[in-house]
This record gives sequence, structure tokens and C-alpha cells, in this order.
Amino acid sequence: MKGNGNKKLMKKYAIIFLTVACSAILASENRLKSEIDWKTGTITSEAVYSIKSDETGLPVDYSDSNSSGINKARLEAYEQSGKLSRELITKELKNLQIDSTTTFEDLLKESEYSRRMAAELIQNKIKTRKVPYNFSSAKCISSLKISDIIAALPLDFPDYDFPDFGTGIIPTDYTSVVIDVRGLGITPMIFPSIYSEDGIEIYGRTLITPGKIDSSGPVSFCFNETEALKHKKAGIHPFYTVALKNLRNSPVIANEDVDRILCSKVTRSNIKSCKVIFIIDRINK
Repeated sequence: MKGNGNKKLMKKYAIIFLTVACSAILASENRLKSEIDWKTGTITSEAVYSIKSDETGLPVDYSDSNSSGINKARLEAYEQSGKLSRELITKELKNLQIDSTTTFEDLLKESEYSRRMAAELIQNKIKTRKVPYNFSSAKCISSLKISDIIAALPLDFPDYDFPDFGTGIIPTDYTSVVIDVRGLGITPMIFPSIYSEDGIEIYGRTLITPGKIDSSGPVSFCFNETEALKHKKAGIHPFYTVALKNLRNSPVIANEDVDRILCSKVTRSNIKSCKVIFIIDRINK
């Protein structure tokens, strides 16, 4: 019996991804905001739900439009703001770009297992905080970490060896790799790659050590050189370069740079540990 109950609960949450209930979101009195903060590796949302009043000024129950006590109405506002906030997170998650060809929604369509993992993610990993907004409104702030999303993805991490570059070059050890991708139309995703001029992948999901992925994901994102070089991933001796072009929403760097990165065992170990930073254009929503 308990197993059947869990299955019904999982199905209930999984349905949210495929047909999000938007009736409350469309109400004009609600204030809604959501975004993916790639610098911190967090999806956040804020939803304000206002108490509805009748022509006499008395609070009204949203579900049946009958007059209700103020305390009951406020409790309803708290509940509905939480629902709206979680729905906003779910919509951002649904459209989240995993890699150059796959969104989170694509994974949901692949298997029942993916939908079950998504349901567990929504149920257990979204953090919410409800606060009064004013006399007639309540606000809920929700967040979901990219690292929790990665842990729930039905993907493998084979940790392959790097391609053969940089042989015969005297190695220099770098603590990280910083790539300026501004102006190339590259937008953040969970698993970007880095390519050589010949289109050979030198960094990506199949090349990293999964246990080294931190809260911001396998690549951290900054908006300028100062932020990037001060980032905790950068270390004392980062390798800095500018991308040549955009290939499948990921940067291409010069073969000379690839040689300098991969000729060093220490540098290879550092980028396998996700010590990689992209400087991106500011995202306008």
C-alpha cells in the first residue's frame, strides 16, 4: 500500500513538468519573479499572493469566492504563494539547458525513471521561505541548487582521459582555466564543453571527475576579468584565454592554448576537478 502511495505522489509531481498549472500565475494581483543565477548556481523564485476582497472589503476565499475570515485568508495567501513559487521554479527547471542538445524537459520525455527523479527533486530539494508581504499579501521565496539538479540527472560520468595534446612542450602548471567567451552568443548551461580549433572536445561531461563538481556546476560563470580572477576556483596561477568562436554553444580555443593546458599533468588534474571559469555576457531577462 505504501509503495502505491509513493508512486501516486511521484506521478503527481511529475505531471507538473509536462502541464504546469498556471491558473493562479495568471491572476493580476500576484507578483512573480524567477531566474537562474549562474554565478551562485541557484534557481530562485519569488511569488507574492494577495488576499482577494469583496465589494465590502471583506476577504474572500479564492476557491469559492465566499467571504472568509482574515486569518483564514492570510493562511490561504501563504499556501498559494508557496504553490506559485514552486511552480515558477518548476518552469525554470523545465527549460533548463543541460548541454548543447538537451533540456531538462527532454530528459523527462525519455523515461519513467527521469520523471521519478524529477519528482523527488521537486519534493525534497526546493527550499522555501514564506514571509508576510503586507497586510493583504504573503510572499514565498524558493530556491533550488544546480548541484542538486546534477545529482538527480540520469547521466553517466565516464571520466575519460584527455585527448593527446601538448606532447613535447615544456609544461607550465596552472591552477585553473579562465576563458573569455563574451560577444560570441554563448549562454550558460550545466554541461558546456571546450573545443580545440579542430573541433576536438577537451573539456565536457565525459572528461570530468563527477565528485569534484561543486555547487556552481562543472563550469563557473562570471561577468568580467576581475570577478573571474578573484573566483575561488581561479587559484594563484590561472590560465587565461579568449575564445575564438562558438561551437554548439561552447567555446573554441586556439590549438596553441590547448597544448599549453594539456601538456601539464597538474593543469589536467585541475580542470578534471572542474577548475574552469567562463566570462560571459550579462544575461538580460
